[in-house]
Order: sequence, then C-alpha cells, then structure tokens
Amino acid sequence: MIMASKPFFKGRLIAIGGNEDKSDELVLLKRVVQEAGKTDYKVCVITAASEEPEQKAQDYRQVFTVLGASRIEILIIKERAEANDITLAKKLEDADLIFLTGGDQLRLTTIVGGTRILEAIQNRLETGAIIAGTSAGAAVFSDTMIYEGQSEDGLFKGSVLTTPGFGFVEKIIFDTHFMARGRIGRLVQIVTMNPICIGVGVGEDTGVVLK
Repeated sequence: MIMASKPFFKGRLIAIGGNEDKSDELVLLKRVVQEAGKTDYKVCVITAASEEPEQKAQDYRQVFTVLGASRIEILIIKERAEANDITLAKKLEDADLIFLTGGDQLRLTTIVGGTRILEAIQNRLETGAIIAGTSAGAAVFSDTMIYEGQSEDGLFKGSVLTTPGFGFVEKIIFDTHFMARGRIGRLVQIVTMNPICIGVGVGEDTGVVLK
C-alpha cells in the first residue's frame, strides 16, 4: 500500500499498469473487486480514453458480469458535452467501483477534465468508492501526468511531456506498461524535473493500491 499525498478521501485508488488479464484467472481484477468490500457491488465503467469505446464496453461488461457485479453501468463518453451531462453524472452517485479504461490519457483529460463527470468521480472517491484505472486510466490519477515521450530519449531535456492530470493525488507520478515498454528513462527524467514527486512505474497486469 502507498499512502497518498492527499489524505482526505475515504475510498481507494487502484492504478493498473495496463494489459490486465480479462479472460483467464482475473487475479488482478478480482483484487480490485475485493477492495470494494461487498458482493453486491455496483460498477461504472468509463471508456472516454479509448478510440474503440464500444469494444472496451463489451470487454469490461463481460469481465464484471463474471465477477458478480449486481449492476453494471457503461458510460461511453466521446465529447465534453456528454461529460457535462447531469443524467450521466448521476449514474456515478451510488457506484461502489468506478473503472477508467485504457486508451489515450490526453484524450481522457481533454474530454472529462473539469466536467460534472470528474466532479462525480471525485465525490465518490471522497465518500468511499473504489476508483480503478488501467494504463491511461491510471496515468490521469496524479496532478502531473506524463502524456508523451520515448524512454530512449529520457536523457534529453524536454523529450518527455507532461500536463495536468485529474489530481486525485499530489506529488506522485505514474507511468504504466513500465517493464514491457522500458519506460524507466522517461520516468527518471520527470522525477528529476519534479524532485518533490515520487515516480511509480506500474507493470502490466499489476496494480498499486493507494489509500
């Protein structure tokens, strides 16, 4: 467990490194559900990061059906106007688990950042829900978010780019697919440029729980 910089939420954050097992033993996703602490949990999946949201919706609906969710809501949000829809935001109000799929983290922050959907996610985190994100869905957790840059260029100043994330935690920067894509170089640069931050590299089919 890692203690988050912001101590004012009752829920859990689970950052997943991407490419988690969704068809065999489901070890990691079972652990995510376990953190919810109940068998009749309600899950809401947000696919805004993905350019193939319908496929992501189908994949995770199948996963959480197998994992016994009592209700599954899929929010396919493609535009900021949808992320500001009051009706969609209300679907998050009683969710025990909110799951942010992978894709493009800059797409996710551009669509959802500063909207009613993000406000609803933050409210649920503060009041006890589990917020889990995989790949891009995990990268957005921090206040400073990596969105571009190759690890082999990590020694060149300015080659790794950052932008504000959702700010669920401060002074922690996540990088995902860490071993599979050899991303230590780019994380080293960002931590060097932001020396008050902790860099957390999360491998595929691996997660870190923050509370």
